[in-house]
Amino acid sequence: MTILTTPDGTEIYYETHGNREGTPVVLIHGLGADHSMWDCQIRKYPEIAISPIVPDVRWHGMSTDAGRFRIEDCARDIAEILESMGLKRASIVGVSMGGLIAQRFAIDFGERVEKLVIVDSFSSIGGSAMRFNSKLALVLTKLFSKAALIKFINSAYRGRGEELQKIREYFREQILAQEMNKIVKVREEVNRFDVLYELGIVRAPTLVLVGDRNGRMAIKMAEETAKHIKNARFEVLKGGGDPSNMMVPELFDSRVTEFIKR
Repeated sequence: MTILTTPDGTEIYYETHGNREGTPVVLIHGLGADHSMWDCQIRKYPEIAISPIVPDVRWHGMSTDAGRFRIEDCARDIAEILESMGLKRASIVGVSMGGLIAQRFAIDFGERVEKLVIVDSFSSIGGSAMRFNSKLALVLTKLFSKAALIKFINSAYRGRGEELQKIREYFREQILAQEMNKIVKVREEVNRFDVLYELGIVRAPTLVLVGDRNGRMAIKMAEETAKHIKNARFEVLKGGGDPSNMMVPELFDSRVTEFIKR
């Protein structure tokens, strides 16, 4: 467990697992989550010589803030972590909002990316339907109480499966611990994200994954991301959904670890 103080005064909490001989992989969580979203991967990856680095994104978990939230600042935080660890390069895996940070990192710090994995994410909110959905998500975040958000989570991840139960419990705990005004500001930043036409400079081998339970629009957005990155691989994960690393961990891990270790 380490606390890194960035140049703007933000304290970034992160954990490292495995040993220095393992392949370093930064796992970046989504909006309203924290590093513990990766618990399944943290337990499993060191056994196959992959060493996870799992930060709490600024404004999330045990990390603090310096008065603003910007995706480019989050990407710079990852670079600061690698620098503090003496790592020139690492593979970067981001889910949902973490996928936005991963893309920004690959654009701004491309020389530090070994492999890039973008999951359940997007590069631009284009088209009237996509813009409507993103604005609706922001409005609901502003209007909903924590109790209402928990009901929404229970509905979104309804079912009797063990993985779904874990997700409901996880996000319930996260919602109760969140400062909702911060989550609204983060959501506003997510809605502004647009790097689609910057992705052409990404040269790292890239894998784009999206769960089929995210719906056709999300699949289309993820596929568009893959099309704009040279030689990117694209795959739809059956039964997956935001976050696929929790919904279908075995399928997710098989695809990601094969790609990273190949």
